[in-house]
Amino acid sequence: MLPQMERVLLENKQLAYDVDKPIQYVISPLTGVFSLVTFMEDGEGVEVATICNEGMIGLPLFLGVDRTSGKAFTQVPGDSLRMTAAAFKEQIRRQRALTQTLQLTPRH
Repeated sequence: MLPQMERVLLENKQLAYDVDKPIQYVISPLTGVFSLVTFMEDGEGVEVATICNEGMIGLPLFLGVDRTSGKAFTQVPGDSLRMTAAAFKEQIRRQRALTQTLQLTPRH
């Protein structure tokens, strides 16, 4: 997958994706930290996850959706690796090991 990823420096509060807008990239933080925020019916935002170098931004793409009711943005600026949504979907389709890792299922 690395050949399809580009290294990027993301600034503080930079959006990775926004509410009801297409997710364009999956992002694997190397040194930065991301917050995932979801919004309640009254419009209040609640942080539901913090993602650092052991995680990935854009998981809804793996689940078959390209939009979400939340947003993801950097809390701590830093380097990340990113891949386009289209390239990620192709990798999911072609690589069973990647799919199993993301599903957290044992390999047989």
